[in-house]
Amino acid sequence: LEAAERRLSQADLRGWLMAGACVLCLAQFTWIWYPPRHHIPTQTDRRAWDRFMEIAAGYPGEVYMPFHGYLLSLVGKPTHAHQAAIRDVMLHDYGTVDDDLTAEIARAMKSRRFSAVVRDVGIRPFWPDDAGWPFAGRRTRPERVYVPVTARDRGG
Repeated sequence: LEAAERRLSQADLRGWLMAGACVLCLAQFTWIWYPPRHHIPTQTDRRAWDRFMEIAAGYPGEVYMPFHGYLLSLVGKPTHAHQAAIRDVMLHDYGTVDDDLTAEIARAMKSRRFSAVVRDVGIRPFWPDDAGWPFAGRRTRPERVYVPVTARDRGG
Protein backbone atom coordinates (compact mmCIF):
# COMPACT_ATOMS: atom_id res chain seq x y z
CA LEU A 1 0.00 0.00 0.00
CA GLU A 2 2.83 2.37 0.89
CA ALA A 3 4.64 1.65 -2.42
CA ALA A 4 1.42 2.30 -4.35
CA GLU A 5 0.99 5.65 -2.58
CA ARG A 6 4.59 6.56 -3.39
CA ARG A 7 4.06 5.69 -7.08
CA LEU A 8 0.83 7.70 -7.07
CA SER A 9 2.53 10.70 -5.52
CA GLN A 10 5.39 10.46 -8.07
CA ALA A 11 2.81 10.28 -10.86
CA ASP A 12 0.99 13.29 -9.34
CA LEU A 13 4.26 15.19 -9.16
CA ARG A 14 5.04 14.37 -12.78
CA GLY A 15 1.56 15.53 -13.81
CA TRP A 16 1.95 18.80 -11.91
CA LEU A 17 5.38 19.36 -13.45
CA MET A 18 3.99 18.78 -16.95
CA ALA A 19 1.05 21.10 -16.29
CA GLY A 20 3.44 23.73 -14.90
CA ALA A 21 5.68 23.44 -17.97
CA CYS A 22 2.66 23.91 -20.24
CA VAL A 23 1.55 26.97 -18.27
CA LEU A 24 5.08 28.44 -18.55
CA CYS A 25 5.12 27.83 -22.31
CA LEU A 26 1.74 29.53 -22.71
CA ALA A 27 2.94 32.43 -20.55
CA GLN A 28 6.03 32.80 -22.74
CA PHE A 29 3.92 32.84 -25.92
CA THR A 30 1.69 35.48 -24.34
CA TRP A 31 4.74 37.52 -23.38
CA ILE A 32 6.32 37.46 -26.88
CA TRP A 33 3.04 37.87 -28.79
CA TYR A 34 2.75 40.85 -31.11
CA PRO A 35 -0.10 41.89 -33.34
CA PRO A 36 0.64 40.81 -36.93
CA ARG A 37 -1.51 43.63 -38.33
CA HIS A 38 1.60 45.85 -38.15
CA HIS A 39 3.14 43.65 -40.87
CA ILE A 40 0.22 43.79 -43.29
CA PRO A 41 0.61 46.33 -46.11
CA THR A 42 -1.91 49.16 -46.23
CA GLN A 43 -3.96 49.88 -49.35
CA THR A 44 -1.59 52.79 -50.05
CA ASP A 45 1.39 50.41 -49.85
CA ARG A 46 -0.36 47.94 -52.13
CA ARG A 47 -1.20 50.57 -54.75
CA ALA A 48 2.35 51.97 -54.63
CA TRP A 49 3.92 48.52 -55.11
CA ASP A 50 1.46 47.67 -57.89
CA ARG A 51 2.38 50.90 -59.67
CA PHE A 52 6.09 50.22 -59.23
CA MET A 53 5.71 46.66 -60.58
CA GLU A 54 3.82 47.98 -63.63
CA ILE A 55 6.67 50.41 -64.30
CA ALA A 56 9.31 47.66 -63.89
CA ALA A 57 7.35 45.32 -66.17
CA GLY A 58 7.11 48.05 -68.80
CA TYR A 59 10.84 48.13 -69.49
CA PRO A 60 11.75 45.84 -72.39
CA GLY A 61 14.23 43.06 -71.71
CA GLU A 62 16.26 42.77 -68.54
CA VAL A 63 16.06 45.15 -65.60
CA TYR A 64 18.76 45.16 -62.92
CA MET A 65 17.53 45.79 -59.39
CA PRO A 66 20.38 44.96 -57.00
CA PHE A 67 18.43 45.46 -53.75
CA HIS A 68 15.05 43.85 -54.45
CA GLY A 69 15.71 41.69 -57.51
CA TYR A 70 13.33 38.96 -56.42
CA LEU A 71 10.46 41.35 -57.23
CA LEU A 72 11.33 41.15 -60.91
CA SER A 73 10.40 37.47 -60.97
CA LEU A 74 6.83 38.53 -60.12
CA VAL A 75 6.57 40.30 -63.49
CA GLY A 76 8.35 37.58 -65.49
CA LYS A 77 11.78 39.20 -65.63
CA PRO A 78 15.05 37.42 -64.82
CA THR A 79 16.62 38.07 -61.42
CA HIS A 80 20.26 38.85 -60.69
CA ALA A 81 22.69 38.81 -57.78
CA HIS A 82 21.68 40.81 -54.71
CA GLN A 83 23.80 43.80 -53.80
CA ALA A 84 24.77 42.20 -50.46
CA ALA A 85 26.18 39.12 -52.22
CA ILE A 86 28.12 41.29 -54.66
CA ARG A 87 29.46 43.39 -51.79
CA ASP A 88 30.58 40.25 -49.92
CA VAL A 89 32.57 39.12 -52.95
CA MET A 90 34.10 42.58 -53.39
CA LEU A 91 35.09 42.94 -49.72
CA HIS A 92 36.83 39.58 -49.34
CA ASP A 93 39.97 38.34 -50.99
CA TYR A 94 38.89 35.58 -53.34
CA GLY A 95 41.81 35.86 -55.72
CA THR A 96 40.60 37.16 -59.07
CA VAL A 97 36.90 36.53 -58.42
CA ASP A 98 36.21 40.12 -57.36
CA ASP A 99 38.07 41.47 -60.41
CA ASP A 100 36.17 39.09 -62.69
CA LEU A 101 32.86 40.13 -61.14
CA THR A 102 33.69 43.84 -61.51
CA ALA A 103 34.62 43.28 -65.16
CA GLU A 104 31.40 41.33 -65.80
CA ILE A 105 29.27 44.11 -64.31
CA ALA A 106 31.17 46.74 -66.31
CA ARG A 107 30.68 44.73 -69.54
CA ALA A 108 26.96 44.39 -68.83
CA MET A 109 26.62 48.14 -68.31
CA LYS A 110 28.75 49.10 -71.32
CA SER A 111 26.85 46.71 -73.59
CA ARG A 112 23.55 48.10 -72.32
CA ARG A 113 22.39 44.66 -71.32
CA PHE A 114 19.77 46.18 -69.01
CA SER A 115 16.99 48.43 -70.19
CA ALA A 116 16.87 49.92 -66.68
CA VAL A 117 18.83 49.82 -63.43
CA VAL A 118 16.75 50.44 -60.30
CA ARG A 119 18.48 51.68 -57.14
CA ASP A 120 17.35 52.30 -53.57
CA VAL A 121 18.72 55.83 -53.30
CA GLY A 122 17.76 59.28 -54.43
CA ILE A 123 14.44 60.78 -55.35
CA ARG A 124 11.09 59.07 -54.89
CA PRO A 125 9.30 58.90 -58.25
CA PHE A 126 7.05 55.96 -57.35
CA TRP A 127 6.03 56.40 -53.76
CA PRO A 128 3.58 58.43 -51.73
CA ASP A 129 5.41 59.89 -48.73
CA ASP A 130 5.29 56.92 -46.38
CA ALA A 131 4.30 54.00 -48.60
CA GLY A 132 6.26 51.04 -49.87
CA TRP A 133 8.61 50.58 -46.92
CA PRO A 134 9.34 46.98 -45.90
CA PHE A 135 7.97 45.83 -42.55
CA ALA A 136 11.10 43.89 -41.62
CA GLY A 137 14.78 44.19 -42.39
CA ARG A 138 16.54 47.25 -43.71
CA ARG A 139 14.26 50.21 -44.45
CA THR A 140 14.91 50.63 -48.17
CA ARG A 141 12.76 50.65 -51.27
CA PRO A 142 13.45 51.10 -54.99
CA GLU A 143 13.63 54.83 -55.63
CA ARG A 144 15.67 55.74 -58.70
CA VAL A 145 15.68 54.29 -62.21
CA TYR A 146 18.58 54.74 -64.62
CA VAL A 147 18.07 54.01 -68.31
CA PRO A 148 20.69 53.93 -71.09
CA VAL A 149 21.19 57.15 -73.02
CA THR A 150 21.50 56.82 -76.78
CA ALA A 151 23.22 59.17 -79.23
CA ARG A 152 19.76 60.31 -80.35
CA ASP A 153 18.93 61.19 -76.72
CA ARG A 154 22.06 63.36 -76.64
CA GLY A 155 21.03 65.13 -79.84
CA GLY A 156 23.54 63.29 -82.03
